[in-house]
Amino acid sequence: IIAINEEYGAPHLRAFIDRFNYLSCWVSSAITAATELRERVRVFERFVLLMHALRGLQNFSSLMAIISGLNNSAILRLKWTRSKLPKRVSSMLEQYEQLMNMEGSFQRYRKEIAHCAAPCVPYVGVSLMDLTFIEEGNPDHVGSLLNFAKRRLVVDVVLKLESYAMGSY
Repeated sequence: IIAINEEYGAPHLRAFIDRFNYLSCWVSSAITAATELRERVRVFERFVLLMHALRGLQNFSSLMAIISGLNNSAILRLKWTRSKLPKRVSSMLEQYEQLMNMEGSFQRYRKEIAHCAAPCVPYVGVSLMDLTFIEEGNPDHVGSLLNFAKRRLVVDVVLKLESYAMGSY
């Protein structure tokens, strides 16, 4: 439904996804670059505290990018690093991982973002997933007529995304 390439369309969406991936890779690289356990714990802790600040700014995209970086296989193997995190930080991390959990089609995240006032930076992966399901799960035509119900569903997702950008920080 959305061509994500520079030639045909959605260059801003492509840039948004690239920024997400860059941030995610930066998180895992910064943690693995720390050679000492104490330093790794400190870097890891700072990322969790950054997640807390991002949640306050309603920046769910960067919040999810950091979670993605922290769940990189190279980082998940650092059991000692995680075990040395202060309890408060471990609790915060668990809270944000639960918020952005895919369970129930991101049910917790959807509830949370429904109560957010603009401005807000949504995790667009959920909207792209919704658009994919709308495209794949609904016929383009009903009989010989254009399926306007499908188009309405697409418009609803796009308008919801636009509404998050209405305010300013």
